[in-house]
Amino acid sequence: MWGSGYTAGALPELPWVRGAHQVLYWGDADADGFAILNALRSRLAADGASVPIVSVAMDVETVQRFLHLAVADPGDTTRVLPHLTDDEERARRFLVASGAKRLEQERVSLEWALAMPEFAAVWGYRRLG
Repeated sequence: MWGSGYTAGALPELPWVRGAHQVLYWGDADADGFAILNALRSRLAADGASVPIVSVAMDVETVQRFLHLAVADPGDTTRVLPHLTDDEERARRFLVASGAKRLEQERVSLEWALAMPEFAAVWGYRRLG
């Protein structure tokens, strides 16, 4: 799904999502992107679904690597997001500590992102070099 924003929380209503082995989520590494990921996991947990939501390129290594491409984040960086993994929370805090930054996914090289292990497992794409 692309460009759904906060409506991603409704994805668990789709039978193919509820029956999936896992769902890969690549959102902006920013206040809203992490909040959407949190809401999606919260909704699935509340509905009793056991589909893991795996984030891609929303980790500390990614935000550190591409921090030079980050811009100011106008979102609410003070929210408590209990459904983030430790690494996602560290990435979120790193962006806040770096001056409330946001790393929009379109700023990251698509070739680099598609070579992430999670995506490579789906498409068989390998990072060159």
